[in-house]
Amino acid sequence: WTVPDAGRIARFSPDGAHIACGSSNGTVKLMEVGPLGANSPAPATRTFAEGSKAINDVDFDPKSRMLITASDDCTIRFFDHRSDATKSARQCTDTHPVRSVSFHAAGDHLLVGTDHPAVHLYDVATFRCYMSAQAHDHHTAPVRAVRWLGDGSMYASCAAGEVKLWDGVASRCVRTWQAAHGGHAVHHVEFCAAEGRTPTLLTAGADGSAKLWDVGSGKFVRAIGASAPAASAPACCVAHDGRHVAAA
Repeated sequence: WTVPDAGRIARFSPDGAHIACGSSNGTVKLMEVGPLGANSPAPATRTFAEGSKAINDVDFDPKSRMLITASDDCTIRFFDHRSDATKSARQCTDTHPVRSVSFHAAGDHLLVGTDHPAVHLYDVATFRCYMSAQAHDHHTAPVRAVRWLGDGSMYASCAAGEVKLWDGVASRCVRTWQAAHGGHAVHHVEFCAAEGRTPTLLTAGADGSAKLWDVGSGKFVRAIGASAPAASAPACCVAHDGRHVAAA
C-alpha cells in the first residue's frame, strides 16, 4: 500500500505496530502497519499538524506511546498518539534547526542533532541540554543525523562526510569514519541490531548508496545500491526487528 504525501522521513514504532512519516510541510502521518499485499486495505492514518516548517526526523519513545518530531523551526514536539489529541503535549526549543532525534532505550534521554556541530543530549524530564566535555570529539560541521543503539550502550552521528561512533555512557567518541562515502556528505545513520546478531551500522550518503559497517571492527560490510553521485542520499529505514532495511 501507499500513502499520498507521506513525506520521505519514516520510522517504525518499537512494537512494529505503526510507522510515522514526516513531511516538508510540517505535517506527520501516523499509519497502522497491517498485511502487505496487492489486495491489502489502505492503512488507518492519522495526521498531526503543528508548525509549518519541514519535519526532518521522527521517533517513538520505547513504550511506543509518544511520537516526537524534529523541525526546521528549532522545535522538538512530543505527540501522545494514543490519545485523540492532534496537537503536541510538550515542546522543547533548541537554539538551532533540529535535524535528528533519537530516544534512549530507557526513554529518559534524547539525542538531538542540529545545525550545531556538537551532538546534544537532553534530559526528557527537564529539557536540560548536555554535550561531550571533550571539544575534539565534536564534529566540525552541522550534525545531520543521530541514533542510539537499542540497548543504549552506544550511539552514532554524522556530519558532512564523516560518521562517528560514541560510548553511550561516557559520551566519548570511540571511532570516526572520515570519508564513509568517499568524501560525499552522509545524511543518515542507524543501527541494525537483530537479536542474536552482531550490531551493524547503516549509513546513507550523497554518493547514492547505503552502506553497512561492522560496529566492533569498524570494517565495511556491504553496500546497498549503486555508488553514483546523487542529488540526495537514499531514504533508509530499519525495521523494528533489525533484520530488514528499506531504501529508496
